[in-house]
Amino acid sequence: MDLPLKGVTAHVFLPWERAQTPDTTDSYLHMVVDPRLKQIHHLGMQALFSRGETCRLAVEKLAGILSQSDHRHSGVIKRRLEALARHADIEIRSFAYQALLLDEPAADYSEGFPAFIHSGLPFLTQDCIRSIAKANLEPRRLESLRQRLHTYRQQLSWPAGALAREQFSNLLKLLMNFAQYHPESYSAIREELACWALHRQDPDLSHTAEQHIQELADWCKGRFPAQPAKGATWEEMVVFEDGLSNGEIALLRHVLFGTTMLQQSVMIIFDEPGFDLSLSRRAGCGLRASSRATSMSVTGSASTSSTAGTSTCS
Repeated sequence: MDLPLKGVTAHVFLPWERAQTPDTTDSYLHMVVDPRLKQIHHLGMQALFSRGETCRLAVEKLAGILSQSDHRHSGVIKRRLEALARHADIEIRSFAYQALLLDEPAADYSEGFPAFIHSGLPFLTQDCIRSIAKANLEPRRLESLRQRLHTYRQQLSWPAGALAREQFSNLLKLLMNFAQYHPESYSAIREELACWALHRQDPDLSHTAEQHIQELADWCKGRFPAQPAKGATWEEMVVFEDGLSNGEIALLRHVLFGTTMLQQSVMIIFDEPGFDLSLSRRAGCGLRASSRATSMSVTGSASTSSTAGTSTCS
């Protein structure tokens, strides 16, 4: 539409109960000259008011048109897909949500997301979770989703009801699966899961997030060699300062050389899943372990294929 709506929302909602079946023909569109708009309307009516294969095909075609439309046509399509949050079939709700999430030209993914949460209906099937996880969700879209989730943590009443909790649990599972298919997103998704793990207002969701963090950690460990790097690899890059007891040095050696902690830390800090230790060694980078009154710390710098920086952990 070219003109803003005053006093009328642009969002479309399916009524929970319909007194009659709407006219799904195009007989009253004779004055509409835009053939693409006619097609969108026809498919939208089929998607909103039919069931089964007819509905699924209509949603699939709308998703295809959406990726090729300008902002006027795409706005019409997205409002129809958003309205499917109340559709009777979970497969259709799931497919519509997937189409909105993966729409590349969308400027603000958060517009359609509330409709699915507030519908009170589940909208993520296992097949949908797998499909979205395998797809390419660009960083700005992932960040938009995180911002929306942050808003819900701040504004919704917690603990959530059973249906809402199920939907958020499915979203957390989606995030975990996505990180496994797209390791470059590991750091951002680990942060998001940590936010939910600290969301003590809903103990069940907090526990679910903690479980997913552990699953991701186990998966991450599995991406590294079964035997962690030892000997002339990590050890030659670490200097143990005076003041450390033999027991402290033994503990640090176990943590630094006997686990994959360093590999994971570099991957998380520098967002570099393909870290190559040899590059850091040749660049003259290293780690320094020291003792400070009541704690031990490890400081150092690491050079990856694309970044360099310094980190400290205690």
